[in-house]
Amino acid sequence: MVRITARHFTLNDEMKKLIDKKYKKLEKFKKHILDSEIILTRDAEQFIVEGIVRLKRENFVAKTKNKELKVSVQDVINKLMHQMQKYEDKLTDKKL
Repeated sequence: MVRITARHFTLNDEMKKLIDKKYKKLEKFKKHILDSEIILTRDAEQFIVEGIVRLKRENFVAKTKNKELKVSVQDVINKLMHQMQKYEDKLTDKKL
């Protein structure tokens, strides 16, 4: 489960559902994840989205800015997916 925080605006239920749906991509790494958070901030002209995934020994952070909230959320999730995949690949390489 991901904690969602909206700053300087109110997040509607539709967007919360979208974030949960996109976040499900990270569920395949749930054995490593202790905590995760998505922080959405409304700036003057754009949205800043920051994703944080906390693991036992590491934290992964992804941040992006865009005028479209959906695009920013997708970018952050993709960046976190990439980081988590690299982490898991590193772990499997060490086990071999």
